[in-house]
Amino acid sequence: MDINQCIFPIYNGTTIVGQGFVADVFFITVAHILKDYPSCYINLNGEKIELFKEASILELVNYQYAQKEDIVMYKFEGTSSQLHLSEHIPQKNERLEVYCTDETKQSSPLNDLRGLLIEPAYLLEKDECNSFYCECNLPENCCGSPLINGNDVVGIMIGRNDKGICSFLKMGSVLYEVGNYYYNNVNDLLEHSNVFHAIPTPDYKTAIKWYLKAASNNYLEAFYKIGCCYEREEGVDKNMAEAINWYTRAATLGHAQSQYELGKHYLEGNNVLQDYEKATYWLRLAAENKHALSLYELGLCSYNGLGFTKSYGNATEWFRLAITSWKENTVSDSRELHYAYYYLGRCYLENKNSRFPQYASLCFQEAGDIEEALYYLGLCYYNGWGIPKNDKKAFELFKKVSGPFGQMPQKASYFVAMYYYNGIVVEKNYKESVKWLKKAYDFDEALFQLGLCYYLGHGVEKGYDEALKYFKKAANIGHVAAQKKVGELSRKLGEGYKDRSRIEEAIKWNKKLLEQGNTDLLWEIGYCYETMGNIGYEEKYEDAIEWYKQALTQGDADALLSLKSCYEAIINMGHTERCEEAINLYKQAWDQGFAEALRYIGNCYEIMFKMGNKEKMNDAVFWYKKAAAFNDSEACVSLVKIYKHGIGVPKNVEESERWIDFYNKNNSHFKFRAELACKDMQRLQD
Repeated sequence: MDINQCIFPIYNGTTIVGQGFVADVFFITVAHILKDYPSCYINLNGEKIELFKEASILELVNYQYAQKEDIVMYKFEGTSSQLHLSEHIPQKNERLEVYCTDETKQSSPLNDLRGLLIEPAYLLEKDECNSFYCECNLPENCCGSPLINGNDVVGIMIGRNDKGICSFLKMGSVLYEVGNYYYNNVNDLLEHSNVFHAIPTPDYKTAIKWYLKAASNNYLEAFYKIGCCYEREEGVDKNMAEAINWYTRAATLGHAQSQYELGKHYLEGNNVLQDYEKATYWLRLAAENKHALSLYELGLCSYNGLGFTKSYGNATEWFRLAITSWKENTVSDSRELHYAYYYLGRCYLENKNSRFPQYASLCFQEAGDIEEALYYLGLCYYNGWGIPKNDKKAFELFKKVSGPFGQMPQKASYFVAMYYYNGIVVEKNYKESVKWLKKAYDFDEALFQLGLCYYLGHGVEKGYDEALKYFKKAANIGHVAAQKKVGELSRKLGEGYKDRSRIEEAIKWNKKLLEQGNTDLLWEIGYCYETMGNIGYEEKYEDAIEWYKQALTQGDADALLSLKSCYEAIINMGHTERCEEAINLYKQAWDQGFAEALRYIGNCYEIMFKMGNKEKMNDAVFWYKKAAAFNDSEACVSLVKIYKHGIGVPKNVEESERWIDFYNKNNSHFKFRAELACKDMQRLQD
């Protein structure tokens, strides 16, 4: 096809409204002609071909109408043209020519006799991103004409002003779209027609050749696309260093998508060293261009404290800007948009300085059907956050999200289970509750609740070993109440089975909790050691005493009674020398304000009396009286027995009754206990 046959006038009716041309294997014109004249056509071999209708000889490649991208391209199924699309950038003083149809030689739209008008063009210094300007004498209907250097097309006329200055589209966008033709396996659908052609297989190697040509024409989209090819191993060997290089070149020149890609790579450490500072730098540059995904990622960075100080307030602003950007671009149903609404809702809930739960619930409703948003909307209804509490709606939402896979579905399953467990909205059903709890097998609260079900026999056969299994699973995830239950239940089972290893496991869990600051477990650890002493490992009483002493210094009243129990066990094993140690400890406890320590001192002296030291009963009586003065009923019982029966002191019934009368005035329950003790002692004497 010679050059004369490569230029086509475009008609609307019988009027020429523009030009088109064939270069390489593509028919090209400017898109605004089709926009202004939807019924426009060309004459091809005597046949009228409407450009907005499907034709076997023209396969749509691209239709793009915008201020900077005014182009429409077709694959031309015919002889190759003598014209070629070139990456050459015109220079001043080059001989440039515009080829268009000579209207004076065109007898009718449907004859094939076309005259060629060749008009010289003089390049002006005025230049813009995707276009340049020439001085040439051409009518307005020459839009779409090629600017020629030899046989190379180096520009396309897109407009003319009344001073004879014509604007030309640079070839970068054209070369890029050719690359896209070979890259994509399915072409775009032309909005105004039914043209939809599929290429059998993408030709990445040919595509990247055209992208490289577009890049040499300084077309930024091509820089980005070449980076993608190197990253995805499309038409070239995978080379992340080269991909980052191309992204950086485009990003440095202001290409927002490349800035976003660089930001994501540094954010995730994807084939580059993870660097949050660089990530946020590139994302912020893209955000300045209202790049919605970059605004969204910056929101996530602020929300999670990556590259920024964690701030729900700043995250709120980023997510709002992202949502606004998507809406301005008429995006209403993207996954990221829904997640932006979801995280915006989370910010409104979690920002302690400015909590707006009413806005949170609205955001969750705008987030579509993503499970995280549905779950949190359920929480809003469950807790009454920003909307009236509604257990029925909460139950329905939790049930919709629930399932065994994923964090939110498992949490939702737990809430469904608890509705059945407590009989709220639905009839109470422990078995159904257990069924739902088992779906949440990775959620610590659900595992803990399952443990309680087996512990109490709710919906399942009661079993401590099975309960312990679920408590351990929850404990391993970090559930504090479950960790306490593991310690408590392991000790109980160890005591019941006389299994030292179970008690040692209880000690391990309790010490772990102690390291986390749970000082209330000092007594529990001591009790574990005491239990080991009770099942035959007497040396463990010493460990128990040490832990009880620590608990006592923390003000734990139970620790004093437990110390008494351990000392009595040791003394009863024949270690009477430990009485003095116990007495000294009880005196310290008395100084700390533990009144019952007075009675325990008396108990020690009474034990020493029973061991043969007859002088010690007077000491016992002295300390019992001090304890009784502080309304210690047990000390009074001891005094009643001692005086009633003359144990270590002269028998004195009157003194015995005096103590009974004394406490009858202060303790309504004491008369029964003291008299009962006397009867028991009398029976033993008889």
